[in-house]
Amino acid sequence: MVQIKTDVLRRACNPWVAWGGRETPELVREAIDVGRLEAKPAAIWRDRLGHDHVARIAYLVLNPDPTPIEIDVGVPSLGIKVWHIVTDGNHRFCAALFRGDSTICANISGSIEYAARLFDLKFLGARPDKSPAGGSVTADRPGRK
Repeated sequence: MVQIKTDVLRRACNPWVAWGGRETPELVREAIDVGRLEAKPAAIWRDRLGHDHVARIAYLVLNPDPTPIEIDVGVPSLGIKVWHIVTDGNHRFCAALFRGDSTICANISGSIEYAARLFDLKFLGARPDKSPAGGSVTADRPGRK
């Protein structure tokens, strides 16, 4: 698990753009103002088609969920590229951006070397020149020895 700077993650994967502009910070503000909040996440993929994403984000703005988001950076050195790297937690990420959070907690999979470069992370026990192509990572955080 790592803390990733939200502005850095947004440059790599902007969740507002990924939804095609249908969900916007302005619509989230309106949902909050009128109390349109969705506490339950969509249970499975097919349920998400009718899910009120704006209301879900609005709920999470007011009720932050500490569950780490899931990120898969792929393994670009092997030609494995991921278009939208946030594989779980887009609503939580949008809510964090809306609130102005500076970081978000995440689990990262894929190339450790690429993730380190992409998010400016230093990893414990991993040598970037010898890192495995995939797997979960643990980052060195400020103040941690």
